[in-house]
Amino acid sequence: MAPLQPDEVDRRIRESYRVEPAAIRRVVESAQGASAIAPRRAWALRTAVAATAGVLALSAAVLWWPRAPIVPAPAESVVSGSLTDGVLVLTWPDGSTSILGPDRGDERPPDGIGIVMVEGGSR
Repeated sequence: MAPLQPDEVDRRIRESYRVEPAAIRRVVESAQGASAIAPRRAWALRTAVAATAGVLALSAAVLWWPRAPIVPAPAESVVSGSLTDGVLVLTWPDGSTSILGPDRGDERPPDGIGIVMVEGGSR
């Protein structure tokens, strides 16, 4: 059997994978139609979910509001503080104090520099 010529191989491959133009047209038209409908459906679904969530939240708030206890905050729950030179000092109601300041700089040596510490005497 003689080897096939490149043109013959090309022809056989094209014939085995031949697709009718009508089939291509149907696939393209259905893809175009689906892409035009999908965003509208997604928008409608998102709107319906958001509206439902809003109605449920409003209903829960209306039903819960009359039962909600209104308790004034005690006077001793006040946090006082001062800011001086970038240092914030807070005094909490229980008497404790927090001191917050700017972060310390990076104390590591630059890349390429190493520090070696050796203990003991030299011989």
